[in-house]
Amino acid sequence: MKNLLTRLPSLPPIPLIAGGLALAFWPVFRWWVARMGDGSDDPLGFAALLVAGGFLWARRREVRVSLYGVWMALGLILTQAVIPLPPLIRGICLVAALAGTLCLPRRQPGITALLFLSLPVVASLQYFAGYPLRLVTAESAVWLLNAMGIGVGRVGTLMNWRGHEVGVDAACSGIKLLWVSAFTAAALAARFRLTWQRTLALLGTGLGLVVLLNAVRSAILFFPESGLVVWPESTHEGIGAGLFVMVAATLAGVAGKWAPQGNLSGNNRPAPVDPAPLPLSTAAAWIAATVCSAVLALVQTPAPVSAAAFETVEWPAWFEGETLRPVPLSPCEERFAAGFPGQMNVFKTPSGRTLIFRRVLRASRGLHSSADCLRASGYSVHPEPLFMDDQKRAWGDYQVSGAPADADTAPVRRLRELIVDANGRTYPDPSSWFWPALFGQSNGPWTAITVMD
Repeated sequence: MKNLLTRLPSLPPIPLIAGGLALAFWPVFRWWVARMGDGSDDPLGFAALLVAGGFLWARRREVRVSLYGVWMALGLILTQAVIPLPPLIRGICLVAALAGTLCLPRRQPGITALLFLSLPVVASLQYFAGYPLRLVTAESAVWLLNAMGIGVGRVGTLMNWRGHEVGVDAACSGIKLLWVSAFTAAALAARFRLTWQRTLALLGTGLGLVVLLNAVRSAILFFPESGLVVWPESTHEGIGAGLFVMVAATLAGVAGKWAPQGNLSGNNRPAPVDPAPLPLSTAAAWIAATVCSAVLALVQTPAPVSAAAFETVEWPAWFEGETLRPVPLSPCEERFAAGFPGQMNVFKTPSGRTLIFRRVLRASRGLHSSADCLRASGYSVHPEPLFMDDQKRAWGDYQVSGAPADADTAPVRRLRELIVDANGRTYPDPSSWFWPALFGQSNGPWTAITVMD
């Protein structure tokens, strides 16, 4: 029997690995395409995937297959098949499995970083890291302004000066600039073949620059937002573009200095060697694991969300002086409510406004911004400065344009949203609500109010 096994041909590794990962992680590919195309996330990952693919193709003869990486990938495949992980975590497992089997973290760390950046992570970064970054930005901007002799105070992400309140909203968190700086650093690391230590250092340099320069940007924009000066609206975009040029130029200079000696052209290629074929036992285990993963993903169904805890909810009958009339959910809203971890109702007012109330009992990524839903419906949504109502509550405010892709969705021109906890404390967006709710600094249940004009 042993002699028979040794005579069987070994299978070529690259097609087997690529096909197995495509089979095992097919739900991730479907989710990736949906997220990139429905407007709920910025399609920046296309650029990272394209650049990573270009580098991999140009260096395809340098690819090595690691048996240790293959068995690590098998563990990731089986883990994500058995445990119901969120799609983004499954996507991370896919990239880690691919990079591990091809020795990319050690040999091509820049390409590895680009593959991770190809995942649709901007919306998740905005949700989880947006508010902490805004707090850091607001505090740093207040320090800079006070150092210039302007007495500015801060409450949360709101900067106060002589009755004027200037908010560091989601658009000012620097998340997009952070992604672009990481993409630039990863592409430079791949171009100059930096070691993984220097790749991580370059990524860290980009992060530090973004945090620093974003604070400077917020301090500069405080002047027109507070009425101290009058600048054209294009100033916002101009300052952002200038900051990106500064970050990119700095990263390019650092990467050039860190490039291996004589490798400023990025062309010191190792001698090409064909990847060794996988042993038959490893190939058999790989095929079995990937097929099982694909089958399990096909038969798994999400657990239904129980609404028993919401049976006694009493929705408001009035809002801003207008009566609320409950209306049935549209087909689009029904599809959204099917996966929402709570309860929601839709109301109309005599003036024609639409109000959506959502209630949850725990901190959950499922309570996301209504602006994401409008983008997924085909609208163009542009953030505006925070809106202060008569009760001095800060609302997230958005201008909406375009026509909905869904014929059942009513036209919208403006969107406001607010989250209220059991004690009346308010939050202008889900990112600023999530962390206090998660760590017990805000008490539930929480009600998210969306007003669409």
